[in-house]
Amino acid sequence: MRMSAQRRGRGGRRFFVLLGFGAVVTLPILAGCADVDIHGPDWTWDGDLGEVRNTDHAAQAPFRYPAAAAETLSLIGVAGSVEIVGTADASGILVEGLRRVRSDSELDAQAHLPSLTVDVWSSGGTLFVETRRPAVNHGRAYEVEYRIEVPSGTNLTVTHVSGPVEIRSVGGDVRVDA
Repeated sequence: MRMSAQRRGRGGRRFFVLLGFGAVVTLPILAGCADVDIHGPDWTWDGDLGEVRNTDHAAQAPFRYPAAAAETLSLIGVAGSVEIVGTADASGILVEGLRRVRSDSELDAQAHLPSLTVDVWSSGGTLFVETRRPAVNHGRAYEVEYRIEVPSGTNLTVTHVSGPVEIRSVGGDVRVDA
């Protein structure tokens, strides 16, 4: 009878050893799966998983890029609004709008406005317009409001993640992924 009690005791210890081993192996894996900021020996977590929190304050800056006519306009936007208008008498493409960063303080929004950019370049008859922002937002909202004028026969390829897309009076081939 004593023997079976000892065996049961060993089985219980084995269970707790395996449970402890599982926790030691699983904890670092779970920590690596999230945007976790771990500090000091007590392992405190700042709770930031990249979600947008209080965004009452904003910093913004207008932009304007006149470009020569191109057969195709390719726009890659992330967040904000897109308005593309075709005009019969346009001799080129005009890309303009507003870059905006929202944050929990105006100082923080101003400090991070330069990290939100609009890149414009031309290659092989296509004018490329691309929104670039940090991969992790740390509670900030990054958005660009676009207003683009094109010659009415311009082809469009628009990829936009979040926000309204409005296209008017464009007679070329139009492809939108929103």
